[in-house]
Amino acid sequence: MGVLSENTIMGASQTEAVATLSFTSSVTWYPDIFDGESTTQNVTGRSFGTAASDRHILVAVATSQPITGCTIGGVTGTEIVKSTGGDDMDTTIYIASVTSGTSGTIVVTMSGSAGELHTRGGLGVYAMYGGSATASDTFTTTSTTDPMSQDIDIPAGGVAIAITHMNKGGGIPALTWSGFTEDYELTTANASQTSGGGSKTSATDATITVGVDSDLGISNNGFVGASFGPA
Repeated sequence: MGVLSENTIMGASQTEAVATLSFTSSVTWYPDIFDGESTTQNVTGRSFGTAASDRHILVAVATSQPITGCTIGGVTGTEIVKSTGGDDMDTTIYIASVTSGTSGTIVVTMSGSAGELHTRGGLGVYAMYGGSATASDTFTTTSTTDPMSQDIDIPAGGVAIAITHMNKGGGIPALTWSGFTEDYELTTANASQTSGGGSKTSATDATITVGVDSDLGISNNGFVGASFGPA
């Protein structure tokens, strides 16, 4: 879990427009990522991959208090999709055009009074090259049906990512993904919560069913996904 992986479309002609996606950094939780009982969390030293004029950074954020914003390498992130499940299982995907630098700081802001709940969060970082800044398709659900699944359309030469944040009374869920490649899975501090991220590339137009199965079931959940075609 949390090991660098490269997801690059194969089999497409060199003359066809394609987007590529890289999971750029290992993902850790408190105390390395969300540290301290603050409504503003500064996540420093995150890898952004290779700098390029067509690079967008996608940040998949999971929090346990309502998220209000995200800046990525000093650039204000645009919210693509958001889900707020029970017990404040928030998941949100942000995007920003960050063309320079190989690493940087991500700032996540949340609402509420500063407290322990603000430490229960983390994020996954992806670098997208040659992709559109506008999502082609999204999904969002707070369903607690286990396993949960959602369909998403991916354009030819496109990419997609998804994130879930869930809890289950009495234990910490372990997740099994289908349809997407799991990129990371981690638990939060001082709570029975699990978050995970997955991604997919497609050389042709495709409708993918992305599923997540919890070995313990689901009490509360936020689950979102977004796809992007070539620019």
